[in-house]
Amino acid sequence: MRRALIACLLLVCLAPLGCDGRAERQIADLTAKVEKLQGERDALESDRAALEGQIEGLKTARDALVETKGKLKDQTKRADELEHMRAEQAKKLQALEGKVAELTKRAERSKPPAPVTDVAQVRERLQKMATALFQRGDYETAYLAGLSARQCGAQSPELLYQLAFCRAQTDEFEDAAALYRESLSLMQKVPSAYRRLELKCMNNLGVALWELNHIQEAAETFRQIIAKDETYAPAYFNLGLIVAKELNDPEEAVRAFRGHITHGGKRAVSARDWLKKLQDAQGEKSVPAGQTGATTGK
Repeated sequence: MRRALIACLLLVCLAPLGCDGRAERQIADLTAKVEKLQGERDALESDRAALEGQIEGLKTARDALVETKGKLKDQTKRADELEHMRAEQAKKLQALEGKVAELTKRAERSKPPAPVTDVAQVRERLQKMATALFQRGDYETAYLAGLSARQCGAQSPELLYQLAFCRAQTDEFEDAAALYRESLSLMQKVPSAYRRLELKCMNNLGVALWELNHIQEAAETFRQIIAKDETYAPAYFNLGLIVAKELNDPEEAVRAFRGHITHGGKRAVSARDWLKKLQDAQGEKSVPAGQTGATTGK
């Protein structure tokens, strides 16, 4: 119908031109072009409708994305809140565990010691107690604990050495010397195991003998130590003192004090002072005596 309408309009417009067939062809060409343009316009309308549909779909997707983003933000905030709550609970739990541990320690400390009926256990506990007190410098109590351990059968070089040292601190040099000798006697059974303790024990025995005025025996004890270990510096110092003060042998004293310095003795300053005294006193009969000033080892 549209085509017929177009054709009539064209005929009306072209009537003055005549009907020689040329006008009809022009009308047909124009009609074809109009129909083509109409088809293109219909296609564009269809494309526009499709694009509008896609735009609507995108808007819907955008709205859904915004909604999802909002939900995700809420979930993230909730997760942060939960993490904060978890951290707070962890702190409270840690504090509670600390209190439980402290209460457990208090309960352990407040427990009465289990009754001990085995003599060996009593002996071991007394010996450990004596050693702990000795290391803390509580020599009087350490002696009592060690003596009790010995009465229960404890008999070790270390215990006897500690007892001897404790007696020497209260000027009981007779007891100290006897205990030092007893300790040395036990060490001889396994000498390699008590090498350092043996040297200290001999050195302290020499000091006790000197305090008891057994001068020659004390000096010989210091010489024996040096013969056993020529690097044991305390014996050099004590030998230097006793031969300078008691035996009036400045040459041996000089050698001994020099030996103390050479082997890194802790009383090197005093040793140098004595060397100066001996040099200044050359030609005099003796060096002034006084307290022994000997070096003992704990």
